[in-house]
Amino acid sequence: MSEAAPQAAEGTSTADIEKALDVLRLRWGAGYVFGYDREHGRFWVIKSGNLGSLLTAPAAEELGDKLDGGELGTANAPRRP
Repeated sequence: MSEAAPQAAEGTSTADIEKALDVLRLRWGAGYVFGYDREHGRFWVIKSGNLGSLLTAPAAEELGDKLDGGELGTANAPRRP
């Protein structure tokens, strides 16, 4: 396997996963910690310092939609233009 081709369980490249995580971090800021679970093929987020607030989704866009919908109690979530 070449260094440029590491793949996640569902076929997403490491670079694509990192780009998606960067977008989530830019959108939601310092109040959240984002990551990707390769074993289960899911993006995850927690409120900083609150492990009990774990939220997961199979795609970064779906995770963002869940945050927009207030599933983590995001009363201070940024608004979309």
